[in-house]
Amino acid sequence: MLLTSQGSRDDMLAGLQAGADDYVTKPLDPFVLCARLLVALRVTTLHADLDHYRRVLSEQARTDPLTGLNNRLKLAEDLERLHARSERYEHDYCLAMCDVDNFKSYNDIYGHQAGGLALRTVAAALANEARQSDGVYRFGGEEFLLVLPHQTPTGARTLVQRALAAVQAMDITHSGDPSGSLTLSAGISACTTGHRLSPEQILGEADSALYAAKAAGRNRVELAQ
Repeated sequence: MLLTSQGSRDDMLAGLQAGADDYVTKPLDPFVLCARLLVALRVTTLHADLDHYRRVLSEQARTDPLTGLNNRLKLAEDLERLHARSERYEHDYCLAMCDVDNFKSYNDIYGHQAGGLALRTVAAALANEARQSDGVYRFGGEEFLLVLPHQTPTGARTLVQRALAAVQAMDITHSGDPSGSLTLSAGISACTTGHRLSPEQILGEADSALYAAKAAGRNRVELAQ
């Protein structure tokens, strides 16, 4: 807030253009100053509220409402940053595409409400097995993606096998699956020093490895060749 003489209008305009929000004139009237500050407080509070709501909406736009995991919009942003760092510093990372086995038949048998609960349970198991530096995303439908920075294919396979075992250990009954319980299949791809493709190609390799796991009998992990 500027304190200015009544005759210095040019200076007043210059001050407002430079970033001041308001002004009071000399001689200073404490009542006028108090009134102006109350208005300023109201405006700054409104701006703070709007900023808060923008952050909340931005977070909601990047969160899957069913599982509470990050969604594909957040994945695209995070994966782009990770890949850029990987190329710049020659860091390796892995992707693991996970899919609930025979999920369509699970929904048909037990209903969509039970299916939603099963997806939330699987999401929690994946998040629990992931490291703090890892990212867990709902990729779509019954598919989930793990983004594993600074991870080798062997290390990624060990981590994902633990996640699959954790889901199977929950013993969620699934009469439409040969195993009798809900299981996961997963495919792993890697971005390494000798194998630096685009993020989309790395995703495609993880997806192909997932299909290989399905074809090999499900409830297993396959590495991209």
